Amino acid sequence: MRALQQGDMKAMETLYDRYGRLVGHLLYAAAPGLPPQEIDDLRHDVFIALHRSASRFSEGARFRPWLCGFCRNLARERRRKFAIRQRLFHVFKGVQQDCATAPRTPEEEVLARKDVLDALAKLPELQRQIFVLHEAESLSGEEIGDMLGMNANTVWTHIRNARAAVYRKS
Repeated sequence: MRALQQGDMKAMETLYDRYGRLVGHLLYAAAPGLPPQEIDDLRHDVFIALHRSASRFSEGARFRPWLCGFCRNLARERRRKFAIRQRLFHVFKGVQQDCATAPRTPEEEVLARKDVLDALAKLPELQRQIFVLHEAESLSGEEIGDMLGMNANTVWTHIRNARAAVYRKS
């Protein structure tokens, strides 16, 4: 981990080779119900996030327990996002369907996109911007607050209000 903190990208390859399988197992256990392709995507996301968060790893800390907590947190976030996507799909299509599968026809896909865009267009501009940064870009309320020069609690209020407005459509 020290080599990764110093910018050695070869260290990332070593970490992936050594811990990739463990990460896959941890994610599978921590995110029951996610489709296998989501788990595989999440495994790669863990290592990308690991690279970004290397500076937060404390000298002298044990890596494996830290990695387990890291995986658990990312899996929890992915489960939440997956549930939101399922709920949004249900709201916009009026049908419960596995959101990991694309709409069956190009026409259905166009209609689904139009429904989402229509719902987002009805949100106030700032609320829409915050909602998209949080839901689509996976930024935290604190990160969005830093970007927009806002208090994180205000950002979370906007996110909550945007969700309520979108779900009201059902």
